[in-house]
Amino acid sequence: GAALHIVHAWHLPPIAADDVAAAPGASLRDATFIYEASEAQARALLDAEVRTMEEAGTPVAGAHLRTGRAGSEIV
Repeated sequence: GAALHIVHAWHLPPIAADDVAAAPGASLRDATFIYEASEAQARALLDAEVRTMEEAGTPVAGAHLRTGRAGSEIV
């Protein structure tokens, strides 16, 4: 049988990066915080999708979090 792999591709919207860079007193720590928080949110979404599939009785062979636009990351 086929193995199911779930992929979630995420990226920071350009406005988020621009806002941090333009904010008075912005630092690399601020940008890192936003990146890490966004990545954690994407990971939580991926984990929830895996749980949903497994609770429905569908075994998941792998879960993959990718950074970038879906069109180029999920192929």
